[in-house]
Amino acid sequence: MIDVEHLHGISELFGREEGDRVLRTLAQAVQAGIRPAQDTAARFATDKIVVLLPARNAEAMCTPGCDILAAAQQIRMPSGQAIAIHCGIAAIRPTPDADAHILISSAEVALFHATHEATGRVVCFDADEGDFIDCPCEGCSQRCGCDHA
Repeated sequence: MIDVEHLHGISELFGREEGDRVLRTLAQAVQAGIRPAQDTAARFATDKIVVLLPARNAEAMCTPGCDILAAAQQIRMPSGQAIAIHCGIAAIRPTPDADAHILISSAEVALFHATHEATGRVVCFDADEGDFIDCPCEGCSQRCGCDHA
């Protein structure tokens, strides 16, 4: 789950069209960073994008989040300032008993932590284990801001 920091403020300051442009540009960056035949991205609520990444283990899900974060840092507002996003990543093993609500709630928990830790942060959460995951990304401390590299 990806949240654009202060999207409402961007829309108020620069106009709703600019807020929509920021989301569309971010959506293009997200689409470029996922596997087109397997992964799915969609707008979720007013200011969020959700990305479904099937057939990846929990640790492998952090990498697209870091890649999307790096791409988002290239998106500029009319002021020239880069947009800031947060990524909350949740993993759940597909089973007959798996509940989509648990996956969404877990992504929201990870996003909450990402939002409150620092700007431009990726936080990964394993819903099956009920615990946060260390981000294994190469060069992660430069890309997603975590201290796990």
